[in-house]
Amino acid sequence: MALRMDRSEMITMLHELDTELKTVLEIEICGSSCAILNHGLERASADIDVMRSSIPFEDQNLHQAIYSVALHKGSDAHGYSFLKGRDIAEYAMKRFGIKVSIHEETVWQESIDNLTVKPGALIAKVDLHAAKFIGKNELDVSEFDRTFRKIREKSKDHDFDL
Repeated sequence: MALRMDRSEMITMLHELDTELKTVLEIEICGSSCAILNHGLERASADIDVMRSSIPFEDQNLHQAIYSVALHKGSDAHGYSFLKGRDIAEYAMKRFGIKVSIHEETVWQESIDNLTVKPGALIAKVDLHAAKFIGKNELDVSEFDRTFRKIREKSKDHDFDL
């Protein structure tokens, strides 16, 4: 079941995660979650997108805490992350209909390989680029995004990117 969270529900879930972890967790939230929490976007989201975390995403305690909170909230908690330039380019196309050139994809991969950029930063760049189009009411980008979110919400494998 895809949980839909508004601002107050996101804050509650983050507080519950903090309590469950019993340690300090510093995160950098991006995507629509950031817009909902910090900029007044008035819609719900099925996930909380995290670009950086003080606890490595692979940490078992973090995963256990996420699953525990998600279970308490009645949601599935499946995560995904993109580690390759190709994966990020595919995300841009599937989510927003944005075609990324092979050259740009190669530059992204070299930056990831050389540790000069984290994949989350590239995803945030794609999301920001798309948000500019959506803000200008570019119907193609908006429609791709709506379709992507509808498909994801119907799937049991929706993301919970925290």
